[in-house]
Amino acid sequence: MEQGLFRITIPDYDPRAFREALVNAFCHRDYSVLGRVLIQITDEGMTISNPGGFIEGIRADNLLDAEPYGRNPALADAMKRIGLAERTGRGIDRIFEGSLLYGRLLPDYSNSTQSSVKLFIPKGPTDKAFICMVSEEQQRLGRSLPIHLLLALDAVKQLHRASVQDVAERIHTDESRVRVVLETLVESGLVERLGNGRGRYYIMSSRYSKETNSTVGYVRNRDIDALRHQELVIQLAQTKGEVTRADVVELLHVTPPQAYRILQKLKDAGQLSLEGKRRRSQVSHDKIETNARVRFCALLLHIYKKHPGYNLPTESFRHGREKTSGRAFRILSFLSSLSQRIKTEPTKLCTTFSKHGALYP
Repeated sequence: MEQGLFRITIPDYDPRAFREALVNAFCHRDYSVLGRVLIQITDEGMTISNPGGFIEGIRADNLLDAEPYGRNPALADAMKRIGLAERTGRGIDRIFEGSLLYGRLLPDYSNSTQSSVKLFIPKGPTDKAFICMVSEEQQRLGRSLPIHLLLALDAVKQLHRASVQDVAERIHTDESRVRVVLETLVESGLVERLGNGRGRYYIMSSRYSKETNSTVGYVRNRDIDALRHQELVIQLAQTKGEVTRADVVELLHVTPPQAYRILQKLKDAGQLSLEGKRRRSQVSHDKIETNARVRFCALLLHIYKKHPGYNLPTESFRHGREKTSGRAFRILSFLSSLSQRIKTEPTKLCTTFSKHGALYP
């Protein structure tokens, strides 16, 4: 593969990864058990197996984070002295790097048992855009990228859109470490950060999408959710008649603050109207009224209906003839205070109430 004036060789299997995998098979096998180290190469990939399972404390999901120590320390030390094994004891990192640097699927230890360790290194196609992006970043830094940074970058690529929790679960690393790694990737321009707080997620950069001719997918991952989420909420409101913040959380799998912001945007756009307060608040689809003042009058009407015993002689009120009864005086005072709140003439407010059947002549 050519990159500018340089040519990058892409082998079927990275030589350093193969060497480390083979050395590990001999160094960490159980020599008290009869058996041999086996290497099998097929069209799908290469499998290296050795007798003896993982030593105590080591599992397939913590290989990259576990403290390095072996079953045969004397043999491992000899391998290090002659230059066949990593002196740091982190040969497992080289095995994973051998796949990550070429954009291939990760090595797989999932078929290991208590009596044997089996490593499968997939062959598969390479991701040339990923190779170029990683190579350019390593040239810019003048050093190799850390293994956890490569793992996080690969996780974002595979998941298309990923939160800190998604990446941590995929690469079996604690969230605090993943958060730092992802922010490092953002600063380097390899990934982009979208959203805020618990709703934050990460996608591959526009540079990667251009190299892979996936600009449409990039735009979809970046922008479509805001529109699609609002459409789904409106559909739910039309079907159910009302929608709460809990409904939005369940529908869109977002956090409560995100659900609140979605509902608030729809309310500000006049597509939904708020009914109730605090935790019991609900949002119903407003199919008829769009004018803000009319909607507020409707809300005041809802308040007024809490006093069903009041019957206002509207015609007398419109003509300015005062009533001396205590009930009429209280109603007039009530309407007067409401009219001041929305800066509307009392007669117009009275007419609005009458149209809704709340006041009777």
